[in-house]
Amino acid sequence: MNQCFNPLKESTQRKKEEARQRKRRHILDSAEHIILQEGLSDFSMDAVSKKAEIAKGTLYLYFKSKEDIIAQLTNKARESLLELFIQEAGKQPDVLDQIRAILWGNFHFNKKKPIYNDLVAFYEANLEQENTEALKVTGEKIHNFVLSILQEARRQKVIKPELDLATFSLTMWGMSVGIMQLTQTKAELIEGFTGKKEEEFYHSYVEIVVNGIKA
Repeated sequence: MNQCFNPLKESTQRKKEEARQRKRRHILDSAEHIILQEGLSDFSMDAVSKKAEIAKGTLYLYFKSKEDIIAQLTNKARESLLELFIQEAGKQPDVLDQIRAILWGNFHFNKKKPIYNDLVAFYEANLEQENTEALKVTGEKIHNFVLSILQEARRQKVIKPELDLATFSLTMWGMSVGIMQLTQTKAELIEGFTGKKEEEFYHSYVEIVVNGIKA
């Protein structure tokens, strides 16, 4: 026998779910604020509970651990990074300029949203962190997007045909992160050796990468 549709019950359930999602977002916003103000080293469930003004037991109904919260925020960061890559690459008709746009997108992401960049770097540097299904999906989306541009560059015969695209995609990502860390921690040394400030030095890196793969 089919159950009759109960609009009142459906409305109540919907409101409960909406309230749950609002509280979940509030918790994540509180956690993000803590990390922004104090960094990841002192991040804890106690701190989140206090900042969000909810009981610790209630917090555990939404997130099983601080690592779970970090994973959720990292996924949000990766989604923002992918969105930026798509936006910046889409502005460029030339495929090599699309590669440049991705590299510059990573640079500007780091500048405009340092907390997101720190989360991505933290999660990838700590192998003990659980790679959740959501993180796997967004990570694959980023990799596949970059790979699609490289594949188009190969189709147009503007990059070296022998280039291993998957390896280069990951290498380009790793080098970009390393160069940004170098410019942040060794700015005076770089300027002393090269006469270039941070953005100019990063520009040189981008051109070395793109010119190095040109056919």
